[in-house]
Amino acid sequence: MVTMKEFVDSVHGEPEASEPTGKTPPLPGMEDAFPNIPAVTEAAEEYASARDLRMSQLKLEVEAKTNLINLMHLHNLKSYRDNSRDPQVFVQLSSTEKVKVKIGDDGDDGEED
Repeated sequence: MVTMKEFVDSVHGEPEASEPTGKTPPLPGMEDAFPNIPAVTEAAEEYASARDLRMSQLKLEVEAKTNLINLMHLHNLKSYRDNSRDPQVFVQLSSTEKVKVKIGDDGDDGEED
């Protein structure tokens, strides 16, 4: 029995080897299309550093949020309040798995995620 690949190869023949396609060389006069501006390079590096720091902080925030939600589920809680602490701690877990945390009694609703 002939496989489909063998059949197609027999009909069309072996595929011809073509030259490997590499990076297209720049057009004449385009070699220096991007000027070297050290201030822009430094600003880009500073931005990338700040972005990377923010992303690593986001990872820690997501892990802490997941831990809090898991603890709320473990203790069968929809809301939690600790009045013995100063500032007070209030946590509310919504039905859509969003958690709202309020620290202190400053009138702020806290963050909801």
